[in-house]
Amino acid sequence: MNDRPLPNNNEMEIEAIGNMMTSEDIYEISSWLTALRATSFFNPLNVKIYEFMKTKVISENVIPGISAIAEALPGVDVIAYMETGGLGFRMEGIIKELRYLELRREIIREAYNLLSAGYNFMDYSETSELLDYVNKTATELIMDHHTIKDRSTADIITSALERVKEGVNQDRLKILVPYCHPVMDHVVKIFRKQIHSIGAFQGDGKTAIALDCLRYQIFAGMKVIYFCTESAADEIFLRMIANDRNIAIEDLLCGNFSEPELQDMIQAFKAFHGYSKNFWIFGIGDFSPKIDDMKAIAGKIAREHGQIDMIYLDFLQDLAGPGGKHMDERLEIAYNVNGFHALCGDLNCAGTMLCQFGQETHNQAKPSKKSFRGSGVIVDKSHIMSVIYSEEKDGPNKKEIREMIYYSVKTRLIKHWGRRVMFNGKRGCFTFPANDPKFNYADTDTEQAETARTSYKD
Repeated sequence: MNDRPLPNNNEMEIEAIGNMMTSEDIYEISSWLTALRATSFFNPLNVKIYEFMKTKVISENVIPGISAIAEALPGVDVIAYMETGGLGFRMEGIIKELRYLELRREIIREAYNLLSAGYNFMDYSETSELLDYVNKTATELIMDHHTIKDRSTADIITSALERVKEGVNQDRLKILVPYCHPVMDHVVKIFRKQIHSIGAFQGDGKTAIALDCLRYQIFAGMKVIYFCTESAADEIFLRMIANDRNIAIEDLLCGNFSEPELQDMIQAFKAFHGYSKNFWIFGIGDFSPKIDDMKAIAGKIAREHGQIDMIYLDFLQDLAGPGGKHMDERLEIAYNVNGFHALCGDLNCAGTMLCQFGQETHNQAKPSKKSFRGSGVIVDKSHIMSVIYSEEKDGPNKKEIREMIYYSVKTRLIKHWGRRVMFNGKRGCFTFPANDPKFNYADTDTEQAETARTSYKD
């Protein structure tokens, strides 16, 4: 008999368990546990950890903590396992590989049994039965190798009907999430569980357009969460106040305003305060810039305050990955995009993700979907993408003019459409000039949108 060890990959088994230990999403962990089984692991210690976690998560519906695992399984170096975790986006490939290795081990074991039967017994019926068993086992394992989740056609039909019912029953839950913005809503149709990615170079107005939309949504009574990795929460809020009351942000921060303007600002604060239970802003110092922190915060808000309509991420490339400073940037971006997409799916809300362009696209005449840093996974997970850039034109308004182009990646409700906008540097916001043909155009035969100013008071 061959003494060589059966096919296995202990490092991959450890990473799979590490991802289960570090995930805070019980549904995600449950899907991984059900996609695998005890025989998917070769190392007996890994089998014990898997069975313990399956009992806790599947049977008891709890995520076991470090102390619980260490207490139940003495001798297990829990920290060593957790250090390999945090790369949930790799789990699909890991599960396939572990199931494939399981298949190879099972075939080899049955081949040994068949070989033993051939030496010890010359009974044709027993050998034939073993052959049939090997064939059946291999077929089942191969099918499982290609099927991560068991989902019948009936399940798919039921899920599709539920989505239609959500759209019909608008009073219960609106499936379409508007920006409540007179111009943006004309061209952008975003549904729950979908992502709108907005890209630009630094300083070209990503945050300005996002805060303008956020302001409209707040006053429409929508529940929105805004995560910002580069500004404090109070600064973000003051930018909305400045935009709403037509005051330069520098004057607001330095106290350079008149008594009437002060009273005007007080009214603005009161107006926003009336919707204080509908919006949440988190800036520098309020959360660790990691997708897992965002998931924990947003999940807690949803549990305490009900259905969330939209989550903003400002901005993607500033989020840290699970691998620390040594993690490849492409993997880091992929991990965070997949995490944000999963967050919007879990909370059944829409997402707006602000992104930076790659430096290699700086000299392009007109940015496109490929200009986004880490564009591959962003294009894959986005349903609509928008680009903002400064036009290279002569004249006094050269720096103020921006151009916005919208791409429908998956939704297909709109065509590629663009418009020029004016950026007010003092107020830190955009205005959309009305009735001015040079500021409105369509890349295709799409009808030109009605124009409106984005500020309440201009």
